[in-house]
Amino acid sequence: MTLGISLEDLLSHYKEDRDSQGLRRSYLEGVARRMDGAKRWGYYIDIMALIMFGIVLLPNVRDFMDDDAISIFWNVKNLEMDPVPSLLVDIYYTMSIFHGMEKGSLRCCIPLLYQWLEQDKESLEHSLYNVTYEKNQIIFDLEQKDKQLLENMEELWTERSKRQKTLGGLVSARVNFENLNGKLKEAQAEGHKWKRAWEQQESKSVVMTQIHGFEEALAKSQAIAARQ
Repeated sequence: MTLGISLEDLLSHYKEDRDSQGLRRSYLEGVARRMDGAKRWGYYIDIMALIMFGIVLLPNVRDFMDDDAISIFWNVKNLEMDPVPSLLVDIYYTMSIFHGMEKGSLRCCIPLLYQWLEQDKESLEHSLYNVTYEKNQIIFDLEQKDKQLLENMEELWTERSKRQKTLGGLVSARVNFENLNGKLKEAQAEGHKWKRAWEQQESKSVVMTQIHGFEEALAKSQAIAARQ
């Protein structure tokens, strides 16, 4: 950060005051006047902003811009960092030191900080609303997923119950089929038995018929022989 100042000039005025290193207010105001005369407005505005950071926002040593003020100014300007957290830290740190020393006066930017917070209030409320909405949406989505999961589980249990009933029916049908198959085999065996008995009966009847025929033929032959 040169602010339009040559590096040699900047380093030559980089001083130490009360254990703090930085730039004196008088030096920066002189540079600002030179930038004003040269109409280098960009550097002029940056230098005046740095002076405001050191005097109003982060005062440590009177009329002196220390490293902390310069560093925070650089981050705000180039990295678009929000200065409010740094200001709060500085205020709390200063109050802690005064509490330990049991004396001291606080020169800070509480009214300006309050104004910043008021300006950011709407943005913070909007961010809070968005976060709350997203949280509620996530909760709603989770509830819907839980509901769908319960419905799917209920359908699964119903389907499982149907399958168990079907399986039970198949097992029962298999047992009945095996019983019927056993009875069928018994009936077939009984049928073969009766068939053999019938065949034997028919064979006996044929033999008896043949014997009876032979007996009739023999009787006729004997009768003829007797007449002769």
